[in-house]
Amino acid sequence: MKIMIYFFLFFLPLEVHAISLIDQLNIFFKTEYPKNKNNIDIIIHTPLKKYVSCNKPRFTIINSSNNFSLFNILSMCGTHKQYLKVELHTKREYVISSKKISKGQKIRESDLKSVIGRLDMLPHHVYLKKQDLVNSISACDILPLQPITSFMTRPFWSVNANQQVAVIINGIDFRIITQGKSLNNAFINENVRVKIENGKIVDGVVSKDREVVINL
Repeated sequence: MKIMIYFFLFFLPLEVHAISLIDQLNIFFKTEYPKNKNNIDIIIHTPLKKYVSCNKPRFTIINSSNNFSLFNILSMCGTHKQYLKVELHTKREYVISSKKISKGQKIRESDLKSVIGRLDMLPHHVYLKKQDLVNSISACDILPLQPITSFMTRPFWSVNANQQVAVIINGIDFRIITQGKSLNNAFINENVRVKIENGKIVDGVVSKDREVVINL
């Protein structure tokens, strides 16, 4: 009976210490990643028997893997330094296609679906919000239920490079309407360079009607 009690007491401090350290790391990572604070799981790969407990450690992220799941953590307790290898699993909403989206298609909200999953298991630069995708153009065929990344889309430009556009030149007591070819992509209210019919290159602003307006 005594042997069993000693065996239990030997392992009890290590178990309590492990829970304490995970709680401390949970608080740290929830501060570092507040958007994921309710969906964090932590796995400690450093043997805990080598870790000296500390009531108020100061954690610093030294480096992380490309998918932000493996971290090397510096733990400071006064002047004492300790190093931890930690695996972090975070869950969050991300965007997938609800149906097939063809290359060149303008993406609508009905083409998209939000699901929850582990970010470290997903491709880099996956979209987290539908509104960041709506009205963009698919740069490739996207299969149903496929996670969508920024590499798979391009902006829906109001004016495209090499596009024929109407050019309106406003001056004092006059207005000239002509045609030109845009030399770069641009959104509404953005600057665009245009080569007009006489060969000159001018700078203008894209209007809501997708005309290039030049105010002299």
